[in-house]
Amino acid sequence: ASVSSSSPWQAQLDMPEYQNIVGESLAITSVGGSDTCKATVVNGHAAIGELITTAEGRASLVQTFNFCSEDALATQATAGEWAGSGVIEVPSQENDPACQSMWGESPGCDIGSICEIMAATEGDDIAKLAAASAAQHDGKCIGGWTEGHIAKAEAALKDAAARLGTVQGSDALSWPYQTCTEFGFYQTCEIGSDCPFVQG
Repeated sequence: ASVSSSSPWQAQLDMPEYQNIVGESLAITSVGGSDTCKATVVNGHAAIGELITTAEGRASLVQTFNFCSEDALATQATAGEWAGSGVIEVPSQENDPACQSMWGESPGCDIGSICEIMAATEGDDIAKLAAASAAQHDGKCIGGWTEGHIAKAEAALKDAAARLGTVQGSDALSWPYQTCTEFGFYQTCEIGSDCPFVQG
């Protein structure tokens, strides 16, 4: 006998199918999604993908999405990392339509509320994504996404990986440790896929 939770049935190094399912979840009406909601996310990320190719475009995204540092998204690589996994959190794996009443006021914590926020926002698809992002960050600026921040995060991960399995270790780090040292299982957003985020 075996037990499986969120683990893949067919494990593979490059798993674009995961993000494809995330995209599909945005259109499922039973969880508050719609074709319009999915299109907003897909088209907004496509527009963001164009903006991150220039310094001016990245600077405008820093302002639009309220990053704490003007140095955020300074390179196309850091901007691609941010946008490639979604400029908003889409909780398709753990979507809970009751999250607001259960955990207090948490706008944008499930697919239905994300779609509602974007539908109620005037402007283009990027503005709608920015509104959902602002709600998910409680109106606070977004930290990180600078070269220095990424270097610190990598150093912290290496340090934590060395302590994994010890009293000082963290269970939250078991996933990055596993993918870096045992078996890589990466949810990528490939060009031509059904991933709703910036592809590439």
